[in-house]
Amino acid sequence: MPDYLDQIYIDYEQSFIEFKSLITTSYAIDLYPPVRADKKDFGIEFPGGLIRKPQYEDCKFNNSCFEASDGMLSRFHNCRFLNCTLNNCDFRYCDIYSTTFFSEEGVSAISSCNFSYGNFIDSKFIDTELSGCSFRQMQIENTIFKNCHIKYSSIEQSTIKKSSFINVDMSKVGVRYCIFEDVKFEKVTFHILDLARNYGLIQILLKSSNEVTVSYGNGHNMSLEDALPRLKKLIPYYRETKQFYEILNVYAIYDQKEDIKNLLPYAFKCIISDYDFAALEDLCTLIVNFKIFTGKQLREFYALIKQLIVPDKFPHYLRKSYNTYIENIKHILVDNPHGFPEAQILLKTDINTLLDRDIAGLLGAIETNIINIAPDISTSIQFTKHSPYEVLLVLCGAMPQILTVCQMFYYSLGGVKAYSDLKNSLKEKTENNINKNDVPKMNNNTHSTKRVELSVGKFLNFKYEKEYVKRVKSMEYTIK
Repeated sequence: MPDYLDQIYIDYEQSFIEFKSLITTSYAIDLYPPVRADKKDFGIEFPGGLIRKPQYEDCKFNNSCFEASDGMLSRFHNCRFLNCTLNNCDFRYCDIYSTTFFSEEGVSAISSCNFSYGNFIDSKFIDTELSGCSFRQMQIENTIFKNCHIKYSSIEQSTIKKSSFINVDMSKVGVRYCIFEDVKFEKVTFHILDLARNYGLIQILLKSSNEVTVSYGNGHNMSLEDALPRLKKLIPYYRETKQFYEILNVYAIYDQKEDIKNLLPYAFKCIISDYDFAALEDLCTLIVNFKIFTGKQLREFYALIKQLIVPDKFPHYLRKSYNTYIENIKHILVDNPHGFPEAQILLKTDINTLLDRDIAGLLGAIETNIINIAPDISTSIQFTKHSPYEVLLVLCGAMPQILTVCQMFYYSLGGVKAYSDLKNSLKEKTENNINKNDVPKMNNNTHSTKRVELSVGKFLNFKYEKEYVKRVKSMEYTIK
């Protein structure tokens, strides 16, 4: 090892020893947990309170305790938590994949933890107590909650797909402004006021053949069929208190499309006058999910919202932050109202001036190939404001077409990965690897091009102008 690396390592070791001497903990300092672990077993001695952005895979935790852990950006893949306790931990932006929390002759307890902005994918929570936890803006997919006791927690603005809730009482959980899709409910209880606060929940509960109980008052229960007329009686109250999300959901249950359309202008006006842009964003997401409005009508709603907004009247603290909400609302109503997959393709060029005639040729080649290969996707093209210029393509459409276009640009610059590796790739980057000797030189008097036809696999076939591609130095795409 080079001498300078030796010195860096020694300095780190000494600094780490100093750090451990300063922290307050009841754990043995020598047991400081690893940042990364693979196929490890941990027990009651594991110092869960000292983790920091851990990345664990195929690990087992038995009776381990996580106390006030700094677990933000944690990654637990294919892990098992048996009889573990998680208390007062920060697990925001966590990535919990194919992981199981369960109890055997003990208690699996999660209390006062924040999992907001994280993922629960292909995971299980079985015989687990969850109390005082926050699940905000999460992606919960293919996850099972079975025999769980959940109370004093909140699930807000989260997307819950292809998951199961079995023998779970949700009546003491605040479930608000979430999207439910293809969820299985069996022996579940919801509070009556939460039914109208979420998209898709009532419709799924109505289709459920298993026992569904609706809670109200102080521990009273009723059937779902009895609950819906009671909700309809709340419409005057919801209107007076400006709870428009709930009104629209009740209207949707009874297929009152005209009432929805007539209420929206008043709802937009009231919410904007209260400066409640978070509620406005939730409302826009809801009406798009209803799928009862055309693209033109959604654009008209966005135009009305813009017309109602007068930034000069906003409190000072809102004059900057509201822009983020408006951009999100534009994206919801105008740019991608149907929630299609999106991709960004960034092309870095060597073009330094807008007078360069290759700009028009490059843009023409981009548009022509996208139209030929994927005519149904929506495309926008943006230039950066600095030179050398970058071209940003934003694509929105069906995943196969999005992926085909991304692969086209990857291969047109000489990307070398096999098609089998690329077909499921959501992110790739390549430098321009085209043999420059094959590219015809520019002539000031004539504008010649070399058209190249490229076939990849059985289905991907496209043409591109090598003359223009040579001005691109690198590309990268990201699909989300």
